[in-house]
Amino acid sequence: LTVLTSLVVWCENHIPFIFFHPVMSRNYEAAICKKLRNLQNTQGSIQKTSRALLKNKHLAKDIVKLWFKEFRAAPDGQKLAFLHLANDIIQNGLSSAPQFAKLFEPVLSPAFRETARLPSNGIR
Repeated sequence: LTVLTSLVVWCENHIPFIFFHPVMSRNYEAAICKKLRNLQNTQGSIQKTSRALLKNKHLAKDIVKLWFKEFRAAPDGQKLAFLHLANDIIQNGLSSAPQFAKLFEPVLSPAFRETARLPSNGIR
């Protein structure tokens, strides 16, 4: 599901040290986008999607970017489900994937503002 890219860093003693950094594959990115586009405002849908995303915590940065991109493209009636999903990921990832809370922080404020501007019948 992920591809590792490497970065060679030369240490002080001129011995190369290789860092591996996970990169989301196109297939996995498409799978996440599909999950997000099919997200429903039900407890089952939100929990199932949250669990699937938390399993790939090493891709948290990419997952949050996709979440925000898909949130912006989502129909008005689905935006509240995206906020519930972010909450579920943050709450259930506090001990096992705390990076999600930090990564969601900058995108939640604009997401809440965007949702608050919607007519109330558009988000129920």
